[in-house]
Amino acid sequence: MLKKRSSAGFTLVELLIAILIIGILVRIAYPYYLGTTMKSGRADAKSALNEVAQRMQRCFTTSSIYNPSTANVCKIFDTIASSSGFVSDQKYYVVKRAQNTDITATTFLLTATADSTKRQAKDLTCATFTLDQIGTRKAYDSGGTETTDKCW
Repeated sequence: MLKKRSSAGFTLVELLIAILIIGILVRIAYPYYLGTTMKSGRADAKSALNEVAQRMQRCFTTSSIYNPSTANVCKIFDTIASSSGFVSDQKYYVVKRAQNTDITATTFLLTATADSTKRQAKDLTCATFTLDQIGTRKAYDSGGTETTDKCW
């Protein structure tokens, strides 16, 4: 005589198949999730660059120069010229001038780089963003190759 199998509960095979399906879904979804969070974090860099550029334009309107020779004439210039730079709203990026020659009397070049202690530092595709006084926007990967089309 054959015994009837109880229909209560799952067999080990059914449980393993369910775990396998969940694992496949996670493996597909997790990289997409990471890409989406990196992309959303880039907005922080763009926002910070635009904010600093607007402040630089106000300084130029007031004093007819982007790089005043005396301190406290243009506070945003003092901020981005300092070692700590201008920290973005979400604190993922720091806006600075890369070199002393990046800001002249009539031009500026701002650079936003990810804070190395934050998650955005793992975004190697869009590691650095730049913006100049005429609105030229560029982005570079961690190797220095231009990736503007992907990042801006």
